Amino acid sequence: MTSRHPRWAGWLGKSFWPFLDQGLFAFSNFALNVLLARWLSDEGYGAFAVAFTIFLFFGVLFSGLMIEPMLVFGGGRYQGRFPGYLRALLRFHWKYATGIAFLGVLAVAFAYWGGPSFHALLALACFSGPIFYQWLMRRACYVESRPKIAALGGLGYLGVMAAGAVTLKLSGHLGAVSGLGMMAAASVAAAAWIQWRLQRSDGPAEPLTDLGDAEIARDHWEYGKWALASNVFSWIPGNLPLLLLPLWYGDAATGALRAMFNLVMPVNQILATLGPLVLVAAVRHHKDGRLRASVRKIALALAAITSAYAAGLFLFGKFAVGLVYAGRYQDDLLTLWILGLQPISAALILAFASGLRAMEKPKQVFQGYAWASIACLLVGIPLVYFKGTWGAAASITLCSTLISILLGGIFLKAEKLKS
Repeated sequence: MTSRHPRWAGWLGKSFWPFLDQGLFAFSNFALNVLLARWLSDEGYGAFAVAFTIFLFFGVLFSGLMIEPMLVFGGGRYQGRFPGYLRALLRFHWKYATGIAFLGVLAVAFAYWGGPSFHALLALACFSGPIFYQWLMRRACYVESRPKIAALGGLGYLGVMAAGAVTLKLSGHLGAVSGLGMMAAASVAAAAWIQWRLQRSDGPAEPLTDLGDAEIARDHWEYGKWALASNVFSWIPGNLPLLLLPLWYGDAATGALRAMFNLVMPVNQILATLGPLVLVAAVRHHKDGRLRASVRKIALALAAITSAYAAGLFLFGKFAVGLVYAGRYQDDLLTLWILGLQPISAALILAFASGLRAMEKPKQVFQGYAWASIACLLVGIPLVYFKGTWGAAASITLCSTLISILLGGIFLKAEKLKS
């Protein structure tokens, strides 16, 4: 019995910092969303929700081309040379990714000319690059197996966010634009500190002597083009309803849907925390020939956690909505209960997609997302049109469920062909 204690102690030690890291960042963003939902008008919070949804679209592009390849290659072909590799990625970020995000969001902003979301999108065009800088540096800590640095950065992020929120509230300037600016300022502060700590612990600069920026870019594109396409198709079913609702039901409906989704965010943030850890572990288990068993255990464990959370929302959702939103959104409990089922399929998606990515099969991940998204949109768009907020929630959950089923089948088929 005693021989098991060191194993559990080691596991808890490795898990503590990643959970603290994601918990701090997630709590900061959750608190900002809740404060805006409480203090802004329904239309004002709806405008913020539209801007944030478009930000997530560019976020999946950034993740597909920068972060996901880094998680795969950092522990694979660039293992042992990660400091030089990360410096190359930072050059790509500031030279190209930031400018592309600025121009892309700016173009979308003019599509909302005259609407309540226009100014929020203009601000987002300027703030996307700094926020993505934080995303990149946090994930780099996981490749280096240094989640403690990311967690301490998260503490700084929370501090800047809290100070900024109090200052803006007291001065009467808290809104969609200032909220996004506060996210950007906190992101730069946290990411710059994380980068300094990683570079200090890395020692002298270590160039990639046998690979240049062009070859790294080519590697990222060859892998990332499929991850990029997969991420776009994964974004569409979960976020398109937020953009369609204002067309048919107004910004207030979008604000209500986003407010309910805020209460699902904690468990989804847990999945986001585990995402890099699951992928890095899957890469290692693939090398050891234990991938299928590992994915099965991960899928069962995560499904159990998310099912328990869904049950909690069903039992205590009314109390939670009343507490968090001070009595507002009480008519949207059905939306909350439907959205509460979505993390269960999201957990299965994480397990199966990580297994396929570990096998360096991003094309198959893309195919699963694409077919499921197309099929679901044929049903999802009519649901939004005819049923409004709860129809949008049903569309999101239905699409997620179908994606999990298809990815599970594709993973099992790929494993069978490999053996």
